[in-house]
Amino acid sequence: MDRISRIFAAALAAILAVSCVDDFAPDLKDAPEPELVIDGLLTTEPAAHLVRLSMTAPFGTPSSEIPVVSGAGVSIWDGEKTVTLTEDPGTGCYYTPEDYYGEAGKTYRLDVEVNIDGEPRHFSAEDTMPPKGIRADAMDYYQMSDSLWMFTIWGQDLPGIASHYAGELVVHDNRLPVGQWVFIDGLSMFDGNYLFAGEYLPYICSEFIPSKEPLTPLEEGDVVTLRFYSLSDFFYTWILAMTNETNARIPMLSSQPANLPSNVHGDGVRGCFMTADLTKVTIEIGDPARTREQMLLDHLPPGYPIPGGGH
Repeated sequence: MDRISRIFAAALAAILAVSCVDDFAPDLKDAPEPELVIDGLLTTEPAAHLVRLSMTAPFGTPSSEIPVVSGAGVSIWDGEKTVTLTEDPGTGCYYTPEDYYGEAGKTYRLDVEVNIDGEPRHFSAEDTMPPKGIRADAMDYYQMSDSLWMFTIWGQDLPGIASHYAGELVVHDNRLPVGQWVFIDGLSMFDGNYLFAGEYLPYICSEFIPSKEPLTPLEEGDVVTLRFYSLSDFFYTWILAMTNETNARIPMLSSQPANLPSNVHGDGVRGCFMTADLTKVTIEIGDPARTREQMLLDHLPPGYPIPGGGH
């Protein structure tokens, strides 16, 4: 062992000798009083739209143990008429009638009447349904690896509409987790342009991706639906804040977490009520091993250069 190696070995031994790890027990402040949390979304799809009421809980509380709020009065007003939501008893989940849907340009107000600690309280939130920002003509797919498929959309972005978008896939009747969604500022990226194989949405089969049902490889005959949302300005702002707060931070603890924005009015309340136009496109899987070149050749004129190489 040369002299430099001996010095390094001695220094390493000295560091290991004194580098004992002590338990870290930070002095945390007492948790604040629980507050009401309102979480609601209204789209242009006729459906039983959900508004969920719960209470805040200490960090690390399992989702199954977060207190829900039952017995509240929940309604939505569109400026002309009011619809009353019905609770699935004991769940804190309140639903509109199954044929209810939002209309572009209308402002919707959510009203919640609830007793908290024996005191009647009223909370409200408003959001305006955005116009449809895209005409979706088709969707398609190709396999990138054994466990990864990419889905694309063909369609016309409508010019002059300040559109923000979110895209999600429904595979095997299973809505994919938010981590596999795509979020787009359409006005700055492709205002008025035609989306050609645009905005790839991944379908990743991995045990490391949380999902209600196991994510399994695609097979011939599977039906996949793309749900493409045109978002309100507030919804897009909320999405950006949510992803910023939940993404990995490098280095760890590099910034102070902050509360998400809220459009709910009242004291002692958090959450949001948001609106979004919904466009749905569906495709049946043919060859699960289809390549990108095969996908593009189905849409391009004969002899047209394939973007990224090939003809």
